[in-house]
Amino acid sequence: MTPERAARRAMALTMGFDLTVAAIAMGLSNLLVWWSSENRGPFPLDSAILSVSIFTLSVAAGFVVLKIHTQVWRHIGWPDAVRIMQAVALSGLIYLPFAGLLNGAMSMPWTVLLTALLLWTVGLFAG
Repeated sequence: MTPERAARRAMALTMGFDLTVAAIAMGLSNLLVWWSSENRGPFPLDSAILSVSIFTLSVAAGFVVLKIHTQVWRHIGWPDAVRIMQAVALSGLIYLPFAGLLNGAMSMPWTVLLTALLLWTVGLFAG
């Protein structure tokens, strides 16, 4: 395997990990917010699928814009952590207009987003 191919593979694996953690965080966030509501009905599966899809696409866009996927050796120092936090914030900002436009289709979009960002950040730095 050539070094260029190995680097591309490492970047793809890193991006795959980031997107997987983001999708899990948003799905878990939907579940936690639903579980903690006082008068909960059936789990809003359509809302969860929609928010997970849009959030994962927002994360991909935010990470590509800031070129986080090229940063394979992460968590080395403070500058790396700051860039990852900037990408987290940008991903949230990309997600917000979609959550606003689809407010009727999503259940509690703001609470779910804040919970997902917290869970996702913890997941990124834990992994």
